[in-house]
Amino acid sequence: EWNTPAVGAPEAEALAIARTADVIVYAGGISAQLEGEEMEVDYDGYSGGDRDRIELPALQQQLLEKLRATGKPVVFVNLSGSAIAMPWAAENLNAIVQAWYPGQAGGTAIADVLLGNYNPAGRLPITFYRATEDLPGFNDYGMNGRTYRYFAGKPLFPFGHGLSYTQFAYADL
Repeated sequence: EWNTPAVGAPEAEALAIARTADVIVYAGGISAQLEGEEMEVDYDGYSGGDRDRIELPALQQQLLEKLRATGKPVVFVNLSGSAIAMPWAAENLNAIVQAWYPGQAGGTAIADVLLGNYNPAGRLPITFYRATEDLPGFNDYGMNGRTYRYFAGKPLFPFGHGLSYTQFAYADL
């Protein structure tokens, strides 16, 4: 069951270790224990298991900022089943890998991508927005202002965004 971590949990130790690393790989995001239907979730930004805020949890944002302040390259492996607003991370970190909920062999698969043993050729099947405020209210089920087709703002990462070790071009779709 999800419980809000204590403020400053093992943060000092993590930062001390990070300062000795060549590269920092931070695995964060949210979990399936937070995202679901009709769940009791005692965490800011959730209502009955539904997310009413799309931002990265504040504790993680703060830790990422401290990791970046070490001066080391930081790779953020985002674990989530839906879009997360993370504009600071997109502007300040060296890389972001969207890993979704990767399952039992997820750690090995992510390591293969990070080490260049596997070509990360995936494309986003959804749009990642910059902030909750960019979207209509969560109780508004209309499509106006949502998805790649109806969103008129500037997304953080648009539908179809993704990088790989090769180049692709789409035309006449």
